[in-house]
Amino acid sequence: MTLPRFTIRQVFFAIAAVIIFLLLADFNNRWNEKQRLTLQHEQALAELADLQATQTALEGRIEYASSNAAVEAWAYEQGGLVRPGDVVIVPQPVPGGAPAPTPTPQSQTEPRSNWDIWWSLFFDE
Repeated sequence: MTLPRFTIRQVFFAIAAVIIFLLLADFNNRWNEKQRLTLQHEQALAELADLQATQTALEGRIEYASSNAAVEAWAYEQGGLVRPGDVVIVPQPVPGGAPAPTPTPQSQTEPRSNWDIWWSLFFDE
């Protein structure tokens, strides 16, 4: 049994084919990594834009909250304070006091069973 003889050209071609295969495999890995990183970059840019919009909105709210207009609006609406020129009306109690409402007597009835209560809910008017 003899081993087949390879020419220098065949050995060179086999080595070149292996090197080309390894280079293509490495290129494919690098290309996939580039695509993944590009997608991550685009997502990060979108998140950055959202965060910048949120920051701008919050800065606007902080600016309004620290302004005199916000303090005046709070004092007028929730603080119970009045503006200059407003007429304050304070209700006064009626002399002698308001008559106390008289309680209406509750009728004493027997407790009804649940069956009677449900029957009256669906069928009585």
